[in-house]
Amino acid sequence: MGGSLIRLIFAYTGLSLALATTTASPLWAASDCPKSVYAAAREVRDALYAEDVTALSELIHDGLGVRVSTAAYVIAEEEDLEGSDRVLDRVLDRNAVWALWSDPETYYWGDKEGSGKPIERTGAAFVSEYVTNQELHFETAEPIAHDPGKGRGTTFDNAADKYPEEGIVEFISGEPPENGAALRLAFAPEEGCQRLVGLILARW
Repeated sequence: MGGSLIRLIFAYTGLSLALATTTASPLWAASDCPKSVYAAAREVRDALYAEDVTALSELIHDGLGVRVSTAAYVIAEEEDLEGSDRVLDRVLDRNAVWALWSDPETYYWGDKEGSGKPIERTGAAFVSEYVTNQELHFETAEPIAHDPGKGRGTTFDNAADKYPEEGIVEFISGEPPENGAALRLAFAPEEGCQRLVGLILARW
């Protein structure tokens, strides 16, 4: 009886440890997460269009979160404000990304490029209008290296000053002199994976 009880306790303890280990593990195995910024960019883009919060939240940098910029000029620090009445770009952690489509709260996301009007939307409305808008066609574009020398639009592109240049890629919709847009994504390595730290929406 005593031996059976000991074996039962051991089996239960082992099962509990196994369950705890499984629960604490990331959704991705290390071998499955994107190692290149181009693969990571495609996964972020696809998760946004699919409204897949599980995949998207796992693509976010756990330590830094993701900064959302509604113009080519990234406002990451107080010195970037240059005396304007704008505020720092919003940073979302994984929990905020997880609730992006379910949170009914309206947030200020930044100012609309060109008109300067404030963008106040729920997360779902913001993504639908400014990221996955069917007129932009980011879903069919291929990610390319960020090239600040292209001179698209009149807004200064300071992304390379705020993120490692090799970690920035973009999806382009249209080309100058037409009306166009860029979905610019910045990544940083974390635990051997490329994870999203910046999402920039540029228009020209």
